Amino acid sequence: MSDAENSDGSAKVVGRPFPKGVSPNPGGKSAERERLRRLIVAKWGEASLNGIADLAQNASSEKVRLAAWTWFAEQSVGKAAQPVTGPDGGAVKVDIPTIAAKLRQLAKE
Repeated sequence: MSDAENSDGSAKVVGRPFPKGVSPNPGGKSAERERLRRLIVAKWGEASLNGIADLAQNASSEKVRLAAWTWFAEQSVGKAAQPVTGPDGGAVKVDIPTIAAKLRQLAKE
């Protein structure tokens, strides 16, 4: 079996394996997780926001004020994209030796 085959010998699908409009997670987030989120927001949401706003405006530490303002920015517009590149600005090159190659290397030492 090659890397491009499934265990039954069929070709692996690259890209979008699901037809357009079909979700790979049809159940979505669990109802329990959503209930927990709603409970947290209902019980502590306003107090949490007020606390973070107070830190953003009044904390004696500049680091704490910056962290609070950063949190607000990330919640409103999302986190900034973080590029992952190698030293030359291109793709990151990863060399993962196989166990056999590692054993051969150790045998030479």
